[in-house]
Amino acid sequence: MGIQESPNMNSKNNIKSHILAEDLSRIQMFQDMTNSELEEIAPLLNKLDVSEGTYVISEGEPGFSVFFIFSGVMQVLARTSRTEHPVNILREGDFFGEMAVLDRLPRSASIRALSDSILFELGKDDFYVLFGKHPKIAQIILERFSERMRQTMTDLEYQLETLETANSELLETYDVTLEALSKALDLRDADTDDHSHRVSDLACRIAAYLGLSPKIIRSIKQGAMLHDVGKIGVPDAILRKPGALTEEERALMQNHPMWGYEMLKDIPFLSSVLPLILYHHEKFDGSGYPEGLKGEKIPIEARIFAIVDAYDAMTSDRPYRSRMSMLDAFKELDRCAGTHFDPKLVKDFKKVMGYDTILPD
Repeated sequence: MGIQESPNMNSKNNIKSHILAEDLSRIQMFQDMTNSELEEIAPLLNKLDVSEGTYVISEGEPGFSVFFIFSGVMQVLARTSRTEHPVNILREGDFFGEMAVLDRLPRSASIRALSDSILFELGKDDFYVLFGKHPKIAQIILERFSERMRQTMTDLEYQLETLETANSELLETYDVTLEALSKALDLRDADTDDHSHRVSDLACRIAAYLGLSPKIIRSIKQGAMLHDVGKIGVPDAILRKPGALTEEERALMQNHPMWGYEMLKDIPFLSSVLPLILYHHEKFDGSGYPEGLKGEKIPIEARIFAIVDAYDAMTSDRPYRSRMSMLDAFKELDRCAGTHFDPKLVKDFKKVMGYDTILPD
């Protein structure tokens, strides 16, 4: 059961426990104050005996008091979507809840007693009384609140910088892992050496040109690297077959987007790549697979990738044919715009690739 803060806690009917000036000298906030100043503050404080496990304040609830730790240990807890987690430990001489005397915002964290403790409480109303009677003393207290807040901001900035560095290193590790996997996939299919890396770069260029968010661009980059991961389930005899596939073999090959989706769907950091993995063989007119999506119902990541995938395939050598020229590949994209590909994205792709600069005179 937590302590119930109340705006009336310090009303006339609330009896104050007797606190001595010498008791206050043990609190960090009041160190260096004169004995006469401490004697002015002491009558305004309420002494609280707090049992281990008690929530002194609760995140999200209104606050009306600042607390000073005379003895004991307190734990600061922050709430996430699933649970509370500890973020700091406060000990004898420290204080917490100071924002309650400055604004009316809800508590930003919870404080729980880790041991039986004694707290001194200063309510907002009593702080205003102090400010009216002894503004110099109140000013000292406000300055020390300010010092704490500045230090807190410095600590938060350091923690944020550390977190950003760790996150950057983690993302880099993810990228290196995905690149290694994509190279392994390309090596298995001898006709597509470094294909995944090329289409990833191209797709990201188109996405950036379209002004898509960094988050979506990153999803496209990762998804392009892994777009054919489902081909792991396709036998080599079919994957490397030099001639045309039979209907049965083609049907088996067309399972690879779904197989790739099933392989990756339970990996949290790859959840955003799933639309590209699953739908990169859909066609704009609805004749693609696996679900026959049509038009803008196909995720934009998959619509972009379908164009760059086809372009890279056409402009790369294969054992059974030579590469197309860029101009011929553009003509083929134009021919299939509106059927296979999003016609607007085809135009955007051509702009990014410098189509106007390679037109014959």
